[in-house]
Parts: sequence; C-alpha cells; structure tokens
Amino acid sequence: MASVTTFDVGVTTLTDVDSISRIALDIRDMADHIERNEYRDARRIYQQGKHAPQYDVYGNEEDDYLSLQRMANAWKTGMFDEDPTWMFQMLGMADVGQSLSEVISTHGSYADAYISELLNDYSTGTLGAQASTILIVSMYATHQLWDGMQDCFAVKNGFNPEADKTGKVNPKQSFDNFIALYVGAGQTLGPDWDGDLLYELAQAGGDFFGRTTSEGEAIVNSDIRQLYQSIQRTLSNQNYCKTDQSIEMLWLLSSRIMARMYIPMVQMLIHSMAQEDQAHKVKMYAMAVIPQLSQCRPSIHLKLKGYLLDKVYDKKDFNKILSLLQQSYACLGITCGEVGTYKEGQVDEIEECPGYEKRYPMAG
Repeated sequence: MASVTTFDVGVTTLTDVDSISRIALDIRDMADHIERNEYRDARRIYQQGKHAPQYDVYGNEEDDYLSLQRMANAWKTGMFDEDPTWMFQMLGMADVGQSLSEVISTHGSYADAYISELLNDYSTGTLGAQASTILIVSMYATHQLWDGMQDCFAVKNGFNPEADKTGKVNPKQSFDNFIALYVGAGQTLGPDWDGDLLYELAQAGGDFFGRTTSEGEAIVNSDIRQLYQSIQRTLSNQNYCKTDQSIEMLWLLSSRIMARMYIPMVQMLIHSMAQEDQAHKVKMYAMAVIPQLSQCRPSIHLKLKGYLLDKVYDKKDFNKILSLLQQSYACLGITCGEVGTYKEGQVDEIEECPGYEKRYPMAG
C-alpha cells in the first residue's frame, strides 16, 4: 500500500486512505445497478461491500470488505459512544419521555432501516444510494474527526502512536480518514465535478445557492480543504497533540469543519422542499439536519421535527419551515450568508435570510 493518498481536488494525506475512500465506488455502483433495475445487486453491494478492502494490524487484506451497512451499524460496537454528534442525533429523534437507552435501541439503526427500505422499493430510484452518502458516510466521516480528537487526548496523556503496532490510536490516520470519506475516490475537478460523496454534494448545493469560487468550486469545499490542511500542519509539528495549544487548535478546526458540513445539507433540504420533483428527498436531508438542533434550539427542533420527520412534508408549510430553519442556523454554527440565496428553475428567488444571532461556540 502507498504511504499517502492524493486526491485530484488538491489534497494529499499524511497516511494511506485509499481503501476507505473507495466506499465512494460502492455508492456509484449501487446507483448504476438501480438505474438498470438490478436492485438485488445494489442491495448486495450495500450489505457486503465491493470496493473498499479492510486490513488487519499487520497490513494483510481481510476477507470482508467495508460495507455501507456495516458503517451504518457501527454504533452497535460502541464506536460512536463518545461522539457528541451521534448523541445529539439520537436525542433529536427521541419521542417525549424516552430514556437515552430506549432512544438508541429504537433509533440507532435509523439510517440502515431507511436505506434498506428504499433499496426494496423500486419506485424510489437511486435515493437509496444517495441516502448512503447523506446519512451514513456523513456520520462516519464526522466520527473520524471526533476519533482524531480522542486520539490526540491519548497522545497528550503519554501514548506514543509511532510505537503502537495496532493502529488503534493514530490521530493522523483518523483525520485523514475524514477527508477520504469527504472527497471519495474518483472525485473529479471542474467543469463536471463528478463524484459520489460529500464533496460532490457540496458542489450541488453551492451551484444552487450561488456559493462557488471563481473557479467553480463550492466555497464549502474550498473551506473544508483549507481547514483540513491546517489540521495537517498541526499534526506535522514535532510535539503534535502534546500541548494544550495544539489540542485547542484541532478542536477549533474540527468544529469548523463539522459546521460547514451542514451547509450543503441545509441547502439541499431547501432545494428539495422548493422543487416539486425533489420532494421525495425532503425526509432524507431532514434526517441529517433536524435532530442536531436538539443541542441548542429545542423548541425550534420540536417544531421542525413535527413538520419534517413526524409526518410527510407538505409544501404549504414551506414558508413556516424555512423561517424556523433560518432561525436555527446559529445552532449549526453557520450563517445566512454562508448558505446563500437560492434560485433554481421556476421557483421564486429565496433571499438570503437576515442574521438572527451569533454562532454557538461549539459549532465554530
């Protein structure tokens, strides 16, 4: 295996992440099979994997591939137990009176249940493949950021990752895994910007909301690349993760990345609500965004949950939902200006909203 991985979008990692980046090819092939009405083949890739090999601690390739279904159910192994994003996702899906353990038992497999249903419903088209990026890859990528932070705390407490042969504590690997899952194997540059993971999603959102650079790259993608490269520089210092300053810097950079990841989710949620032919995607994007509001806007969270998750979206509620969503941007750590102004097709232009309040510190 190579010691680093280079992506065409201007990123070279510190470690080898080629294998995990290839989960993008699974999503690509799932969509291709669905378009040919080969749903059984799409389900097989989702459940068993196809392109992303796994390796043991000695670098030997294992028999089983990494699969999207395995990623969706990683919570069952305790992988997400220390991830605030995952915990807020669970709390945000809870019914009144449910304990945390009941919530996790009921909703822990929310992504797998939703996608498995789509892959067995021939009327939903490629939505099951798209939802794998929106609900599974995004959460798994965010976990890599939290995992990198946890690994850094271990280093600060005396752990030496260079001497560890198991690879269980390796902040460089964790942060690199994040960018691999954000960009994905096969992501191309403009003018097509073809891809299958979160980078491509941000390109679509940037186009719809006029938030691209002069070169055509989504501003979100440009920001996240630069933030990741700042993480790389921090980790390239001799005493990385051993000082309070480096820990604080990694926390700040990771928080800013997580906040920017919500921007295309919000953009595409608005797009799907506004366009009649995209309404079937509303729940998918809402599942990625609305539960997170439980961390700081509980009243708005409950209203939006009622409109978007507890019932089928009704376009007559669009203006009320949009206003509530815009009021919640600060909770997600984003601003009206970062989301931008929407105009697509025959839909009246949706103006950039006024700022409601400052960002919440945790979200950057």
